[in-house]
Amino acid sequence: MQTVLLVIATAVIASFGTDLCAGEKWQGTAFAADFSETFGSSGQGAQQGRMYLDEPGMRMETTEEGEPVVMIIRFTENDMLSLMPGERIYMKIPYNFMVDGQSARLEQKFAGPCAEFAQREKLGSDTVGGRATEKWRCAGSYEDEADATEWYDPELGIPLRAEDDDGGRFELSNIQVGSQPANLFQPPADYEVMDMGAMMQMQMGD
Repeated sequence: MQTVLLVIATAVIASFGTDLCAGEKWQGTAFAADFSETFGSSGQGAQQGRMYLDEPGMRMETTEEGEPVVMIIRFTENDMLSLMPGERIYMKIPYNFMVDGQSARLEQKFAGPCAEFAQREKLGSDTVGGRATEKWRCAGSYEDEADATEWYDPELGIPLRAEDDDGGRFELSNIQVGSQPANLFQPPADYEVMDMGAMMQMQMGD
């Protein structure tokens, strides 16, 4: 399932069917929450962690093989950062370098329910974790993912739960609405940067 963390890490070359213009801002409400996700019916690839979303972008904190990992997407800079706190380094991936069309924006991943699908159908209303949501059926993924059902929170501007037909699942819990510190969406000043865009351009020029 292309849940939020997987989208950040691996789905950056996708094309989108939304019409956001460059510079348009995310329109949701700032919050922090716990997240959990699995990538199949057997529960493989299970992850959990903490997520922060505000006007500057989104941050997700988890662990991989016992090591802390932080993923940040930045709306204004239109890039993605992968922080490795144990090594005090981070990787920067410019979004426009990874997609066709220089107008592509990371905000498109938050452009309403079923944002990364060609077809959507509203099934009704439901409650998730005490919050009112809209239940949507999503089909025709732009990234060849399985069809899915989303429970979309219109106030927060993001699904609180998503379940795909392959058994994958993503859910937010312990939601705390409110502005998030701006430094959450920037790398620490003492981290060394690895610019993946520049590295790839150098490799292509060889």
